[in-house]
Amino acid sequence: MSATERERYRALVERSADVIFIHDGTGIITYANETAVERVGLAREALVGHNALDLVHPDDRTRAADALHRTVASGEGEKEPFFARVRHADGHFLPVELVGNNLIDDDDVRGVVVTMRDIADRDRVDRLLVETEANYRRIVETAEEGVWTIDVGLTTTFVNRRMAEMLGIERQEMIGKSALEFIDNETRQEIGASLRSGVVDRGPRRLEVKLRHHDGHEVWAHCSAAPIVDVDGNHAGMVSLLTDITEQRAVEEQLRYNEARLTMLFQVSSDIMAILEPGGHWHASPAGTRILGYPIGWDPEGGILSLVHPDDLELAGIALEEVLAGTRGKHEPVRLRLRHLDGHYLWFDCTAENHIDNPTVRGLTIIARDVTEQKIAEDAQADAETRFRATFERSPLGIALITFDGEIIDANAAFIVMAGRTEDELIGVNLELLIHPDDRARVIAEGAARLLGESDSPPGPARLQHADGRVVWVMSDLSMVMTPDGEHDYTIVLVADVTERKKLEERLEYQAYHDPLTQLANRARLRNLLETAWESRGAPGRLALLFVDLDRFKQVNDTRGHEAGDELLLLVARRLERSVRGGDAVARFGGDEFVVICENIASRDEAVQIAGRIRESLARTYRLSSGEASVAASVGIAIDEGHESVDDLLRDADIAAYRAKELGRNRVELSHRDASGFPGYPSQSTARSSK
Repeated sequence: MSATERERYRALVERSADVIFIHDGTGIITYANETAVERVGLAREALVGHNALDLVHPDDRTRAADALHRTVASGEGEKEPFFARVRHADGHFLPVELVGNNLIDDDDVRGVVVTMRDIADRDRVDRLLVETEANYRRIVETAEEGVWTIDVGLTTTFVNRRMAEMLGIERQEMIGKSALEFIDNETRQEIGASLRSGVVDRGPRRLEVKLRHHDGHEVWAHCSAAPIVDVDGNHAGMVSLLTDITEQRAVEEQLRYNEARLTMLFQVSSDIMAILEPGGHWHASPAGTRILGYPIGWDPEGGILSLVHPDDLELAGIALEEVLAGTRGKHEPVRLRLRHLDGHYLWFDCTAENHIDNPTVRGLTIIARDVTEQKIAEDAQADAETRFRATFERSPLGIALITFDGEIIDANAAFIVMAGRTEDELIGVNLELLIHPDDRARVIAEGAARLLGESDSPPGPARLQHADGRVVWVMSDLSMVMTPDGEHDYTIVLVADVTERKKLEERLEYQAYHDPLTQLANRARLRNLLETAWESRGAPGRLALLFVDLDRFKQVNDTRGHEAGDELLLLVARRLERSVRGGDAVARFGGDEFVVICENIASRDEAVQIAGRIRESLARTYRLSSGEASVAASVGIAIDEGHESVDDLLRDADIAAYRAKELGRNRVELSHRDASGFPGYPSQSTARSSK
C-alpha cells in the first residue's frame, strides 16, 4: 500500500462517524481516533496507554472483560456485537454497541480493532415504542367503541371492555371463541363470508353487523375491520372497531317511515317553505316540522308572527309591508329569529313574494333558510376578533404581525416600547432588522424551523436593538395564521422582555464563581481556570502556580476581630491584583490562602520575580479602620516540569509555601519534585489545618 493510500485510510479512520480504537489484546488502548476523543470527552493521551475496561460501567465490566477474552481467544475475524455503557469525561454513561475484530496477527495492526457506536437514539426509540404501546393500550381500554381482534380462523383473540359491555358478557367469555357465535343467526352466514374474504384478500371491511346480546336482544353495530399483518408480512387476522348504532338505527327507521310521507316540496328543499294567506292562515312544508319541531298542520295562536322573537317583530312587520307594497324584492332577505317548539330560537334568512292575486296561491310565499350555525360562526368570529384585538392591545407581551417576507404589518404597544419606535416607524420594516446582527442568522433559522414544524422549540434568547442603541434581551415565539384556502395570511410573533432576568442570571453566575468578600475568583472558578491553563500550557516550563499563604494573619483576626481581618483580606486581594502581570489569574483558595496562575512565563526567574513582587507588596503596612497592621506572605512556586496533572502542580506549590513558612516565613520558595521529602512536611490536608 502506497504512502498516499495509507494517509487516505488514516484520514478515513480518524474522521469516522464511529469511535475506533485498538487495544493490545489485554485491554490496553494503543490507538484511538478523533471521534473517540470527541465522544468520550478525553484527550487522546488520556486514552492511549490506559485500559479500555476502565471506561466501562462497573455493572458491565465483567461482561466486557469476557467479551474481550472471547475475541482474543477465538482468533482472527469480526465478532458479534456487544452492548455496554461507556463513561464520558463529565461522568455520564453512553449506551454503545461494540464490535471487536481480532487483527493481532496482522502485522499492520497487531491488536484488536474495536468499533463503538452510540445507540442512545435507539434506546430513546425503544422507550418511545414502549410508551406508545402503553398509550395505545390505555386508549383501547378506555374507548367508547368496541375493539375486537380475530385470527385467520375467525377465533377471538382480544376484546376491550366496551366490546364485552355491548354484548353483556365478560371479556374472558369471548376469548378463544369464534366471532360467529356472537352474531345474529339471520346475518351470520353473510358476515362470516365477508370476514373470510377479508382474511383472504387482506382488504378492509366496513359493514353493519347484527349481534346478539347476552339477554337475547339485538345489538346493531357499525363495523370497520382491517387486516393484521405480522412482521414477516403474513396475514394474522383482522382487527375491528365496532360502534353501537342500535338507537341510531331505530331513529333512522322512524325517519325513513316519516320520509315516505313527505311531499315533493320537502324532498327538494331543506328550507322552510310556507304560504301565508290574507286571513292569517298558513301552510308550511315538512321542513318546518324538521327544523322548528312543530307538528304538521299546527297553527299557533297569534298566527305566524307569534313565532318571531319579540325583538325582531318590528323588523318582520316592516318587511311584510314592503313585500305587500312591492318595495322589497324576493331576493332581499331579512334576518330574524323564530321560536323552536322547545322554546329556543333559531336564526333564519327569510324572503317573501306577493302572490295574493295568483288564484292558485292566494297568499305570500315565504322561504326561510336556517342560518343558525352561520350566525353562530359569524358571531364567534366577531367575538374572537374583538378578544384578539383586546388581547393584542393590552398584552404585556410584545406582539407583532408580519408578512411571509417578515415585514411588520401591525405591532402592539408593548412591542413599540421594546423597539423604541413609533407604530408608523415600525410598519413596513422587516423584523429581522431589529434583531442584533450577532443573533440575526440564528433567530431566523430557528424561527423558520419552528414554523415549518421541524422544531418543537421556540427560538432561543436574542437581542433586540432599541432605537436609543441599548440592547433588549427577549424570548420569542411565532405562529402562522392561514387563510380558509390554506394560504399564509400572516405570522404572529410574541416577544417577552427578559432583560432583567438576563441581568439576574449574569449576577448569579458571577456570585457562583467569585469570593463574596474579595471579589476574586473562588475555589470553583479556580478549578476551571486551572484546568483551562493546564490544557493550553504548551511546552513544559511555561505554566507556574504561586501559592500565597499569609503570615501572622491569625494574630490580626484574634486581636482586632474578624471585621479587621476581612478588611485586611480585601486589601490583600487588591495588592495581589496589582502585583501580577496582565492576564494572570488570582483566586482565593480559602481563609488566608491565595493562588496565582501565571501562564506563558519566560523562565523560572520571571515566576520568582512575580512572587517577589507579591511578597514585597503584601509585607507593606496596612492602614485599617482600627489602625495599622502588618502581615507577610510565604509564597511557594511550582512550575510545570512533567507533572502528570494540575493537581500535582498545585500540591507542589502548596509544599513550597509550607517550606517557606518552615524556613522563617516572609519568603519565596521554589518547588522541587523531591520536596515531599522535606523534613517535617505533613500531608497536604494536615498542613493546611495547622496554618
